[in-house]
Amino acid sequence: MAKKKKRKSESSSKVKFSSELTGLIFVLISVIGIGAFGPVGHFIKSFAIFLMGNYWAIAILLFMILGLYMIVKRDLPKFFSGRLIGLYFLLIALLAFSHIEYINDSVVIKDKSIFENTFNNLMNTFSDENFINLSNTGGGIIGVFFAWGLVNLFDLNGTYIVLGVLGIFGVVMALNVSLADIIKKIFGGIKRFNKGLGESRIFKASESDDDDEEDGEEEEEELEEVEDDLAAYLRIEKVSPESVLKLLILSLDVGILCI
Repeated sequence: MAKKKKRKSESSSKVKFSSELTGLIFVLISVIGIGAFGPVGHFIKSFAIFLMGNYWAIAILLFMILGLYMIVKRDLPKFFSGRLIGLYFLLIALLAFSHIEYINDSVVIKDKSIFENTFNNLMNTFSDENFINLSNTGGGIIGVFFAWGLVNLFDLNGTYIVLGVLGIFGVVMALNVSLADIIKKIFGGIKRFNKGLGESRIFKASESDDDDEEDGEEEEEELEEVEDDLAAYLRIEKVSPESVLKLLILSLDVGILCI
């Protein structure tokens, strides 16, 4: 029994070790593909463009995340979990919509020649080192497949509706929340924003009123001081040139403050 337990532990450690190595290789492939380093990097990037067209970076990023997950968890993820299925729906909606917008012609999309045209555009993109024709790849081979199928089934306008619902369905599954919760959060955020905006306006208005009151009190105090000085000069029995000049200055001060 002890030997069997040892063999099981050794086999499990080997599996975990191989998962870490595989994850590290995935991360390395992703980095080389993003930088398109040499012929190998060019091939990796070309393959990602073949799959997702303009959104090739998402393919490489997902591959990198898979590698990091395997390094940390030492195991493969559940590829058909609820969250990942929601992510697949989002990607399908995005790629199909991208390809439909790129062609923008229901007659062309319904024709099977769309596959040949997309494949030729992809090959032309791969043949250039700088991928100049990348904008002509649309949603890649995945995007053209779903765009062709959906447009043939639901026509162009119907496909937009289906893709919209598919995207919402993907968000609900990926975030693991109900549609009602999403709507409540959206309306709650709008209410909080409006409430904060109203409070900020009230606060600014109260500050301006307080400032006006303080300014008025200061002006009244200065006016009272000048009036007291003027009354003191008016009580002078002997009027000298200097006192007359001071009296004129005080009168000007009173006039300015009253204005």
